[in-house]
Amino acid sequence: MLRAVFVLGVVAFIFCACAANGFCEEKKAAETNGMDLLSELLKAKGVITPEEADALKAKITGAESTESIKALVNLLKNKGLVSEGEAERFNQTLAKKPTPAQAAAKAILVVPRDQEYVQKITENVKTEVKKDIHDQVQTEVAEKASQGALQSYLAPNLPDWLQRLQFSGDMRLRIQPYYFPKSNATFVEDPNNPTQSLNTNVNRMNEYLRLRLKVEADVNDQMTLGVRLATGDQTNPVSDNVIFGNYFAKNGFVLDQAYLRYHPFADLNIWAGRMPNPWFYTDLIWANDLNFEGVAAAYKRNIVGDLTGYLTGGAFPLQDLYQESPMLSSHDKWLFGGQGVMEFKRDKEYSVKLGVALYDYESITGIENPPYLSNYNY
Repeated sequence: MLRAVFVLGVVAFIFCACAANGFCEEKKAAETNGMDLLSELLKAKGVITPEEADALKAKITGAESTESIKALVNLLKNKGLVSEGEAERFNQTLAKKPTPAQAAAKAILVVPRDQEYVQKITENVKTEVKKDIHDQVQTEVAEKASQGALQSYLAPNLPDWLQRLQFSGDMRLRIQPYYFPKSNATFVEDPNNPTQSLNTNVNRMNEYLRLRLKVEADVNDQMTLGVRLATGDQTNPVSDNVIFGNYFAKNGFVLDQAYLRYHPFADLNIWAGRMPNPWFYTDLIWANDLNFEGVAAAYKRNIVGDLTGYLTGGAFPLQDLYQESPMLSSHDKWLFGGQGVMEFKRDKEYSVKLGVALYDYESITGIENPPYLSNYNY
C-alpha cells in the first residue's frame, strides 16, 4: 500500500509540473496513451489495485510528456518496482505511440519562474527517495546483524588479513559495599601480617573498574594466536579489578592472556602459553578470572546420541624457585591435572554435565614459618 501511495504521489507531481510549466490546447488522444500503459503495468505488477488503476486513468489529462513518463519509469526501476526488461519493453512500446503534443502539434510555453519551482519539487522527491533507500539499507543491515550474519555480509569487502582477526572486549563498573555488625571484635590480627589488624567494624563502599581487550588471529587453518590485555594487579591472579580512590592516578594494562591454540581437527585443541581456564569448573573450584600458564589439551567425542564425552589434561608451572636460589630448583612447584566429563544435552536449553578431576600439586606442601620469619615462604 505504501508503494502505491508513493507511485500515485510521483504521478501527481508530474501532472502538477506539466500544468505549472506551460499550457496547451489539445484533446485526449483517442487511443491509449503512455499513462494508460503505465497504469496497466503497475496494475499487472501488483503495485496498485484495479480500482486505483481506474482512478489513475481518470486523472489523465493527456498533457503528460514522453520524457516525464520515461523518467517516472526509470525511477520505478531504480526503486525495484519494475525490472530492467519491463522498463525497456515499456519505453519501446511508448516510442511507437504518438504523444499528445505531437497529435495536437502545439508548442508548450515554459515559464522560467515555474521551472525553478518544478526543480525545487524534483529535489524534494529525490531527497525522499534517497531517505527511503537509506532506511531500507539500515533495516537490512540490522536484520543481518541480529541473525549473526553481519561478518559474512561484510567479509567479501574486507582484506584477507583483516578477515583473520576477531576482536572482543568488555568493561565493568562495580560498587561493592562492606557492612559489619557492631558486635564484631575490634582487634583481629591479619593472618597474613600479624602486625596489622583487620577492619571488623567500619563500613566501607568501594568502587571498581574492569576493562579487557582481546584479539584472536587465525595464523592458518589449524593455528590461532590469542592476546588479551586487562586492568588489574600483577600480584593478584584472580581479579582484573582496579579500585578507585588513589588521587586520580592512572591505571595500566597487564598481559592477561597470550597463547597459541593448535586444532589439527575439530574435536582436539592443544593450548600453550597463558591461556583461559581449560577445565570444566564452578567458582567453588577456580576463580572466574583465573588464567593458567603452561600446556593443556582438550578432546571431545560424541559417544552416542545426545551423550558427549570430554577429556582434558594439563601441566602448569606454579613457581620457579631457581630464580631465588639455584639450590631450591628441585623444589619447583607444579600443577598436573586430568579431567573427564560427560554431558547429556537433549536440546539447546537444557543439559546435564558431570565431571571428575584429579589435580596433583608437586612440592606444594605447606610448612609453617617461625613467628615473624619467612624461612619457608618458597
